[in-house]
Amino acid sequence: MEQLVLVSQDGQGVQHSLPLTDYADYFVTSRRGFAAPPVQVFSERLPDVAGTRYTGTVVRERRLSFALDVRATSYEAAWARVTALGPLVQNALYLASTMNGHERRLGVRYSSGLEDIDTGRWRGAWPKLALTFTAPAPYWYDPLPQTLVVDMAADALNLQWPFAFPFTLTTDGSSLQATITAGDAPSDWQLDLLGPFTSLRVSRLADGAYLEVAGGAVLAGQMVTIRTAAAERRVLLDDGLGITNITGRLTAGARWWQLQPGANAVAVQVTGGSGNNRGYWRWVNRYLAPG
Repeated sequence: MEQLVLVSQDGQGVQHSLPLTDYADYFVTSRRGFAAPPVQVFSERLPDVAGTRYTGTVVRERRLSFALDVRATSYEAAWARVTALGPLVQNALYLASTMNGHERRLGVRYSSGLEDIDTGRWRGAWPKLALTFTAPAPYWYDPLPQTLVVDMAADALNLQWPFAFPFTLTTDGSSLQATITAGDAPSDWQLDLLGPFTSLRVSRLADGAYLEVAGGAVLAGQMVTIRTAAAERRVLLDDGLGITNITGRLTAGARWWQLQPGANAVAVQVTGGSGNNRGYWRWVNRYLAPG
């Protein structure tokens, strides 16, 4: 059985959980928008050609709505529970869906529903609310990131839970190849790697997409961080005294890429290194739907 919880945060930064399937105070009786998010298909017309030619697809923000029964034994108790919903709903952070012990989350913001309360309909029946939320980032995600300790010293690999992917060290000690299994939706990733090296290349082997940082030496003890999330795409250098944005040192031909659904063959390669470079590769699995 699914457990559905709405988590909100007040002005003091304290989080509050509102159970939506506990059969006691509030219960979701129907819902829409919880499965796959909407997509927008782009195409172009060509002269003297029937139809159009496909040019791309964009996954749009998700709109969710659900009917909520507010359960109480009296009019006064029902009204108290409805008014208590206000700050919890309007300060919503995410929905958490748990099935078979596995939790997935979806970031949401309140859109509408509380303004349509009709107290005249309550007597003799539970209040029923129709609440609508918007999920700007349309994929469900795991609460905890996947983490890999990357160690290019010979035979030094340290996998941290959860791990479900093999990593193989190449013979020269300067390149790692792996097959990483992601969720059923594209996932961003972050790599933190310590110097020394003169260039760093992170590749998705299936299609040759890569990010390569060059144009200057990274010294021992310094760390390069590559972040691929759309809102914070950048390459950073931490030299121990401060953090510098070095996104401009990406080479020509480099492009931002994501882990694709299912198995991903990837590689991390450095040049001018010591063969002992260490760091972390992190990502959060994403999903089309809960459960």
